[in-house]
Amino acid sequence: MDYSVTFHNLITTISISPEVSLKQARFEYSRSGGSKNPDNGKVYPEIRGMEVFCHLDKEPDETRKVQEELEIALYLAEEIFTGLVATTQEECYLARPITCTYKGKLYTVSDGFWSEIIPPDNVYMGGEAYLDDVSFIDENKNFHPMFHFYRAAKDETNSKDYRALNAWRFLEALHGKSDSDLVEHLINTEKQPEKIVKDFYKNIRCAVAHAKLIKTKPGTQKVILPRAFETEFDGGLFWDLIQMLKYLDDVVKKLNPTTTDIAR
Repeated sequence: MDYSVTFHNLITTISISPEVSLKQARFEYSRSGGSKNPDNGKVYPEIRGMEVFCHLDKEPDETRKVQEELEIALYLAEEIFTGLVATTQEECYLARPITCTYKGKLYTVSDGFWSEIIPPDNVYMGGEAYLDDVSFIDENKNFHPMFHFYRAAKDETNSKDYRALNAWRFLEALHGKSDSDLVEHLINTEKQPEKIVKDFYKNIRCAVAHAKLIKTKPGTQKVILPRAFETEFDGGLFWDLIQMLKYLDDVVKKLNPTTTDIAR
């Protein structure tokens, strides 16, 4: 079973040449507006969305129709986004709620269930990274799974504590260390500023690790809760996250990530 799904409201600081032709995806561009690549003088239009081309070996059961098709399509889209983010160290994600068009109908996902909706307004960006070659999208291979952590950390639709947690998960996966061992490695081996690393660990990872305190001490101040008061409006947390993301961008750039032997 072959089909395609178009995802809308793609937010990205990446510009991709409209001359690119792929088998697994097709980007939707704005008919007006864009940004000029300072290296070659070419104007790259804004990216409005992305259509992915999918395949299922057999038709889903009646109870799973639409749901399974869209789950597979979103999986493929996120794999592509991870590759783009890892390649450029820029942002690429779908605005929430995630919306897509399938067989002429508009859908959104909520609590893991896709339902038909009325189209919302679109938001588009671009112009921070310029790509003329994204041939890796057509390779039936994925990037290393640890870059999913990196992509989630750079996804501004996620809460700040979730982004910070995934930034730390990426470092754990990269260095094979955790907790105080990772803190010491970042400071002593990677030569990262001690204050930034320790503040980040104390305010984010340590707080998450001690969430069990809420069971006996609901009013504890040692745990950062996933709500606006503790996360979205926490200036210290936001500053720590910005500093760590700068470090992660530099790390990923030096890694020069490419596809692996992991089949898509």
